[in-house]
Amino acid sequence: MSSINLQESQLSGCATYVAIVVDESGSINGNEAQQIRDGLTSFINSQAQSNITLSLIGMSNSDTAVRPDNVIQKKISSNSQDFIDWINLYGLGNQSIQSDYWASGLNVVKNLSVTPDIVFVVTDGLQVNNSEFLKNLFTELNLTSKVFVYGVTSSFDTIEELTTPLTNFLERTPVLKNDQISALDSDYIRVPDFSTLGIELNRLATNLSDLQIGCFPNVSIIEDNLVYPSLQKGIRISKSCGTLILKNKSRVPLTLSGGTKIHKEKI
Repeated sequence: MSSINLQESQLSGCATYVAIVVDESGSINGNEAQQIRDGLTSFINSQAQSNITLSLIGMSNSDTAVRPDNVIQKKISSNSQDFIDWINLYGLGNQSIQSDYWASGLNVVKNLSVTPDIVFVVTDGLQVNNSEFLKNLFTELNLTSKVFVYGVTSSFDTIEELTTPLTNFLERTPVLKNDQISALDSDYIRVPDFSTLGIELNRLATNLSDLQIGCFPNVSIIEDNLVYPSLQKGIRISKSCGTLILKNKSRVPLTLSGGTKIHKEKI
């Protein structure tokens, strides 16, 4: 896989978009709900001066149900109280105890006006009405964004509660996050409880900032069929030299016109 950095004149300006999708089912006990409130609050307070635009989305009790309390695409820096108000009501029994349908939250993300750079799912399990619908959501979102799952399982030995559905949705072995791999390059982390949520979210914010996510158009080379010997610097050619198939993961349509300078990096 390769990435393309467009020439400087085509930079889009830094604006980072994050969506957090939160399980609010009855299996999350009072202590765990407090851990989630603490972790989300830590993230909001720590990012009060950031350029992050956040969507804070609660799961609902069916694949397609949409909660009216979601906070959608607001800058943390100027709307922190809106997020704190949502957090303070989390886990207080205001939602159905069946509010762990991943598709309900991911479908909201899919329909956001601006595609987030990452979707961070906080959960201790899942329910689904239509597994194919949920799988398609994973596929579509991972084409334009990145879905990462921060999950608690019933015991240390039951990590398959996460890995089995993720393997199905991704159609590959999911990548486990560790100290060397960020959430941007992995698919999930299994945790014993939600006490590290704030740490993981703030690490993610640091990773997004360090990589300047949202600062550059994001285009990947999917297939490289160029015949490189026919390309020589300074020599104009008129014959076909092959094709590139590109995937645009930026938030807006991008056009590469004739003469566009690109720099190819192996990753």
